[in-house]
Amino acid sequence: MSPLRITYLVLTIIGSILPMYYLVGWFNENTWSLAAMVDAWHVNDAIPATFFIGVSCGLPLYLLLRSRQLG
Repeated sequence: MSPLRITYLVLTIIGSILPMYYLVGWFNENTWSLAAMVDAWHVNDAIPATFFIGVSCGLPLYLLLRSRQLG
């Protein structure tokens, strides 16, 4: 496995674990309430930031899979 593919793999793992760490921490503080989470989403205008959480895992995963096809 090339160093570039290892980097993509590490970024994929970090990009999946780090957002989940904060999500689980938030749920632990708010008694695992989905209604409270939806209310928190509508508190401010930072809703587009939630769409970038998927990118932190999805983009490195895509690059990892794509590099396998090219390499």
